[in-house]
Amino acid sequence: MKQYLTDLQKAAERHRPIITKLGIPGLFLFVFAPFWMTGPIVGCIIGYLLGLRHWVNLTVVILGTCFATVAWNMLMGKLNIHI
Repeated sequence: MKQYLTDLQKAAERHRPIITKLGIPGLFLFVFAPFWMTGPIVGCIIGYLLGLRHWVNLTVVILGTCFATVAWNMLMGKLNIHI
């Protein structure tokens, strides 16, 4: 478990400069984006490293996750109809 948490911390530190430049919208897009090591856990770590208040961090991460879920659901629904 320690190695997994270390990898998460490294991923968060690696993406921190980009997110810092963009602020809260950058954190939202980071959580929303379907790339490796982006998502709610790393988003929460980055929000913590940015010094966001806990409720702001959780709100942005939860909204980003919900929007990503809805977007993927719509995309897969259209793809299923097309197939």
